[in-house]
Amino acid sequence: MNEYKGFTLLEIIVAMAILGVIVIPFSGIFVQSTKVQATAGDISRAGYVAQNVIEDIRAGLVVNTGQRDGYYVKVQIEDYVSDGNAVGDEDNVLKRVDVKAFESENADEPLAVRQTIVALPR
Repeated sequence: MNEYKGFTLLEIIVAMAILGVIVIPFSGIFVQSTKVQATAGDISRAGYVAQNVIEDIRAGLVVNTGQRDGYYVKVQIEDYVSDGNAVGDEDNVLKRVDVKAFESENADEPLAVRQTIVALPR
């Protein structure tokens, strides 16, 4: 009597099919996870760029709307108003600074928004 040890081709094919049914859904999860991780990285870097713009404004540097470190940055500076009057003293005035970092100039939604109030010379 011939007794062969091992698996038949049919057993191997069935095992691979079962493994495929289990593994294929998980591959979609890994792809989605990679996309989410890339998006989170973009948002984090955009926030870092927006915060750097605010720090430059606090340091007295002139910062304009435009491209910066791969992001389109929109800067809006206006008087901080309380009771209809700009707040400040004889040397400085408080300004509200809004910085939005977009993926591109044509993007509708910002990736990051930073707001602060700074004292700037009159």
